[in-house]
Amino acid sequence: MRLSPAPNDALHRILQRISDSRFFTFSLCLHTIFVLIAGGTVLFHVTSTPPDFEAGAGGILVEEPDQKKPPSEPTFTTTTDPQFMPAPPVMMIPLSVLVTSSQQVPTWKMPVLPKPSLRGITDSMKDTLAALGDRFGKPAASSMGSAGAVMGSTGGARSAMIFGKKIMASRLGVILDVSGSAHPRLAGAVTEIQNGFADATLILYPGCGMVQFDGKPDCEIRKFSSITPQELAANTGYFTTRAQLAKALTIDTFQKMTARPSVKDTLFVAWYGGVGKENTGDRLIGQTQVAFDDLIKRGVDAIYWFSDFNDAVDPRVADRLAAQLQSRHIVLHVHNFSGRPVNEEVTNLAIHSGGTVNLEKTY
Repeated sequence: MRLSPAPNDALHRILQRISDSRFFTFSLCLHTIFVLIAGGTVLFHVTSTPPDFEAGAGGILVEEPDQKKPPSEPTFTTTTDPQFMPAPPVMMIPLSVLVTSSQQVPTWKMPVLPKPSLRGITDSMKDTLAALGDRFGKPAASSMGSAGAVMGSTGGARSAMIFGKKIMASRLGVILDVSGSAHPRLAGAVTEIQNGFADATLILYPGCGMVQFDGKPDCEIRKFSSITPQELAANTGYFTTRAQLAKALTIDTFQKMTARPSVKDTLFVAWYGGVGKENTGDRLIGQTQVAFDDLIKRGVDAIYWFSDFNDAVDPRVADRLAAQLQSRHIVLHVHNFSGRPVNEEVTNLAIHSGGTVNLEKTY
């Protein structure tokens, strides 16, 4: 009997294992070969260096084709939601809060400070004050006074230029000097005034003085249209209104002015008609305050005084008149038709009231 070699031989065992794994060995070899071929080709193309320059088919210089513009960035539109506005809360006030008693309202009054006296000022100071009044018109206090007068009137405030000065009034009163120096100027003054204030109350007074007298003045404010020709022709002496009017009526322009229909109910005269010791020259020309008193009673809120201011003025009369004008918010405008400075008392009277001083000479 023939015996086979011993199985524990080492070489035999190795060969036996290789024989048993022939399929695995064959597959491993194939994959190894594939990896070497494919991997080597990729590494060759990746590591190859490109040429520095390569001429195209059309020559060395070849125009590059138009490059496509990059796509525009998308635009995003945002929509904003409407803002939410909460409705304001409604405050419900109890009815009991709205009902008040007149006794609960405090009542108080502002003290009225007296205006400082301007007596003793120099002529330059008076001219400066007059210029300021002409430039800026009425101050706030005077404007308030005029506003108060307007509220009580039916026509309302009006403004007009009288001899270059702006005058504002709802009811204008005018005092015209009817003494000899004013006769040639009176017709033109009335025309100028009526151009802006056709309903102005005009009072002719024979002078411009204000002298302190005891007792009642022997003067009567009359409509000019009520004076009869017999009264004008009566020989009652020089120191009477009749004598002043008779001389003025010899001037044609003045006579025609007094005959205008527009002055029938608006032209008045301070009539001094009696004869005696009471009708002296001082009394005739020195009681212009009676014309002021009459205009104040008529409810004017502005007075235009046209004169040469060449007569004496008593400070006591001026102070009393200043208090009246201030308490009733009446503005005084003075016009010296001679062109000379107005005396100190009259200047202070106009400035304290918020009015103006006009030194324009008229002919």
